[in-house]
Amino acid sequence: VYQEEKQLNLAYQHHERSLMIRQQQLPADHPDLGASYHCMAGIYLCMNYPDQALQYYNKALNIYQKSLPSDHPDFGMIFYNLGLLYEGKGQ
Repeated sequence: VYQEEKQLNLAYQHHERSLMIRQQQLPADHPDLGASYHCMAGIYLCMNYPDQALQYYNKALNIYQKSLPSDHPDFGMIFYNLGLLYEGKGQ
């Protein structure tokens, strides 16, 4: 909600808190942890920090590759978002 309302700092704070809780409670390859990294990457991208976004997208992708079937819809979304990131960087 905060991200859609362009309150990116609040969105970042809530997603960061969620990520910390999930890191403490879930195995390192749990898909929900990947989803948290994916959300954080999106916020970094909206805040115009593409390098940090790329790091978090890659963390999410690595988790997804270990924990989800290769045809899972989350792969489509992360590849789409990576495409947007590289397009924005002119690559």
